[in-house]
Order: sequence, then structure tokens, then C-alpha cells
Amino acid sequence: MLYFPGISEADFDETAPWLVVKTDDLDRMVLFAGQGGNSGLELELNFQEDVEQFKTFVLGELIQLPPTLFRDPEEMDDSMEYESF
Repeated sequence: MLYFPGISEADFDETAPWLVVKTDDLDRMVLFAGQGGNSGLELELNFQEDVEQFKTFVLGELIQLPPTLFRDPEEMDDSMEYESF
């Protein structure tokens, strides 16, 4: 099941890039906006436990989020890699 209610797996493009639209230095939160087939979707992630990863995100940057991130938010792996374009 996807993290996004109301979005079927057939309509979701897990290979589409995500745009970094907001970073919160105090809470170490990053807001991503879906691109391409995922346009209109947003995902906010907390990086309080991974400060080094948080520091790598740049506003306006397109990144590839790990596909497993969209399946089950309870099973996020600390070793996931985020690919910048």
C-alpha cells in the first residue's frame, strides 16, 4: 500500500523526481513536491536523526527518493540513499 491515500499504485510513478521545496533548519524537516506523474503530491520527511543527510538537501534541487519510502512509512531504512540530479 502506498503512503498516499487515494493514489493507486498504477497511477504512482516511483521513478519520477521530487523537488525540494522547503527545509526547516530548526526541526530538520524537508518538504518534497512530486514531479511528472506525481505532480500534486507532497511528502514531508523528518531528518532529526540524520543531520548529515539533512544538510545535503538544497532548495530547488530535484532528487530521486528511494521507492521503498512510498510503500510503508513505518519501515524506513536508515541506510536509504537519496540521489541528486
